[in-house]
Amino acid sequence: MQADDSPCLAILDRMMPGKDGAQICRLAREMDRSSPLYIILLTVLGRTQDVVAGLEAGADDYVSKTFRSDELRG
Repeated sequence: MQADDSPCLAILDRMMPGKDGAQICRLAREMDRSSPLYIILLTVLGRTQDVVAGLEAGADDYVSKTFRSDELRG
C-alpha cells in the first residue's frame, strides 16, 4: 500500500497519439525508480519484438488485444 495519492497501477495502450505507451512507461521509470507503480501495456501488436520492446521500456506485463481471460489470471 502506498502512503500518498500516487497511482499504483497504470494500464497504457502501446499505440497512442503523440507518445506511445512504451515511451510513457520509460519516462515514468526514469522519473522515479523507487515507485511501486505496476505498468501493464495493452495493445493489438502481438509480435515478439513489440512485447520485448515494451518490457525493456520498463513495463511489468504486456497484454495483447484481444486477450483471453486466462491471460489475466496470475
